Amino acid sequence: MNWMFLRSFFIPRSIVCMGIVTEEEAPSANCWNALPMKHFLFILALGLFAISAIAADTPEDIFWKSVTRSDVVEEYRLYVEQYPKGKYLGEAWRRIGRAEANVAKPAPLIAERYKNNGDGTVTDIITKLQWMRCSMGQSWNGSTCLGKTNEYKWEEARQLSSNFAGYTDWRLPKIEELRSLAYCSSGKPKTWSEGEMCEGDFQLPTIIVEAFPNTPSSYFWSGSPYAGSSNLAWGVSFSVGGAYYVSRYGSDSVRLVRGGQ
Repeated sequence: MNWMFLRSFFIPRSIVCMGIVTEEEAPSANCWNALPMKHFLFILALGLFAISAIAADTPEDIFWKSVTRSDVVEEYRLYVEQYPKGKYLGEAWRRIGRAEANVAKPAPLIAERYKNNGDGTVTDIITKLQWMRCSMGQSWNGSTCLGKTNEYKWEEARQLSSNFAGYTDWRLPKIEELRSLAYCSSGKPKTWSEGEMCEGDFQLPTIIVEAFPNTPSSYFWSGSPYAGSSNLAWGVSFSVGGAYYVSRYGSDSVRLVRGGQ
């Protein structure tokens, strides 16, 4: 190393080399030229120690580095909590804001009641039941139901099952569950008819078509038998919104459900 290069730097006269050299030895106050090498190295070491002490990481610096390595929004919040006046506070809030802006907002409910699961099913937030959006026989193409609805006799309908949307426990709904789908757009006698026949000027089918597209205005089976006769079973007519019992030997539509019970 060229020590003479370093020794050529100017030292302020006020320290006169801190007494290491005399005025006579450094008449121009350029002490480095007269400074013995051992003293020069000592001063250099002191300077490097001072610089390292100033540059050493504080506990806040260490914590901030760990936070940025993880880059998790909860960690930035913890930093803000621990260092409310910290030197990285502005950057912490910026990163928190950016993370929150990137969080996907949940899709709005259909008719303020049905959560779109994005897989051809909806979940009723009131009953907690998960329904197939399509009737049996139709197929879901990602946005609507295609094809024609199949029709089944009651005993056939009871045996139906499906492996759909990752679940295999689909079943025929009970009459109380099926009635919860009936909707009277006229609001008469009430909006959610619960099996009462709709009145006034109402749209067909009597179901929320945004949740259940291309539903036929026809009768749908439930899995509930009619207690008064072994030849009858309950269902809902989505042409009027009412619940009725009919012959088990007729053929009608089916929509499967899971959950509940």
